[in-house]
Amino acid sequence: MAQRIYRTQDGQDYFVFDVVRLPDNTLRAYIDAQPSYGTRSDDGHSTHRYSDGTRHYICYEEKVYGERDMFNVMKYFAEETQHYIRTGVPFRQPGK
Repeated sequence: MAQRIYRTQDGQDYFVFDVVRLPDNTLRAYIDAQPSYGTRSDDGHSTHRYSDGTRHYICYEEKVYGERDMFNVMKYFAEETQHYIRTGVPFRQPGK
């Protein structure tokens, strides 16, 4: 579909996503670039990422169909990933 670049709200980090439409018409955001986890755990549970065997993508429970909704998922993922890398605090629930 298209590559999307997200810059965190503080302007310090960039994330590059490849958004693709799947056969069931949902959207998936593959993570093409992001800051290193450094000494933080980078397992799928801690980082909210799945893998299809070759690429990581954002783990998100709800099915996403619209681009605006996917933008919000990518923004949440990027901001929470940055927070996790800096503090070690797990992802917070949206809106908290």
